Amino acid sequence: MTTHLVLGARGGCGAHLVRALLARPSTEIANIQAVVRTPASVTEPWITDARVEVLAGDVTTPESLDFQQVDTVYFVCAGRGYELCQAVDRDGVHTVATLCKAHNVRRMVLVSSGLVDPLLNRWNVVRGLLNTINTGLFHYKGMMDFKFEGEELLRASGQEYTILRPGRLGDAARDVTKAVPCCGQTNAGFLGGSIITREALAYLCVDAAMSEDAANVTCEVGTQPPKEVESKTDGAAAIATGVDQLFHGLVSDDVRTTMESTTCG
Repeated sequence: MTTHLVLGARGGCGAHLVRALLARPSTEIANIQAVVRTPASVTEPWITDARVEVLAGDVTTPESLDFQQVDTVYFVCAGRGYELCQAVDRDGVHTVATLCKAHNVRRMVLVSSGLVDPLLNRWNVVRGLLNTINTGLFHYKGMMDFKFEGEELLRASGQEYTILRPGRLGDAARDVTKAVPCCGQTNAGFLGGSIITREALAYLCVDAAMSEDAANVTCEVGTQPPKEVESKTDGAAAIATGVDQLFHGLVSDDVRTTMESTTCG
């Protein structure tokens, strides 16, 4: 029996994530720690569940976080404004990764963003908009840059992780009961800009945390209607459907780096 800790449990994805964890049997996940800045502000029905403990904590304040006896940490926080994007999406990820490593946390799951990699997407219009929408104009760096730097700090930390890069979030855009979860490794837009609901993303976070195939993996995630998945192929993506095999065949980041270095050399 294990304890899973959600950072940012009051947000859209975080609240769904607590519900997704509760959907697992108590023999698999015994305790869920929902970490928010202000516990009194949480009104979700799951606050009364015996398995859920709502705790005060802030990723910008390391001393407020306690990962002792925690098996899995989910980072679903996001900053607003230039200073907070830097403090949360970059420095906060580094802080949490360091604490996870120090407390022997088995896996850290980070929700990042599609199009975040500047190597392929620096001049992408959508990335440019996302890079300024929360951080404002007239800055050399923006939200997407900080998210990518946070990813890099996590990858370098030595902590076991999974980094999920969702496509366009749209809670009412796709029926989660009919959509097919998909993942791939493109470092760019995913499957032509697929939509994923926050509820579907939350369940994918839990699936990733439980999958050995997702250890030390960075991948784009989304959902597609069944017919689109059947007819779509992408040589750059290791596309999988069905939760049991969703992450099977993906390549860990250290192997991908070696392959890219060999190719460039």
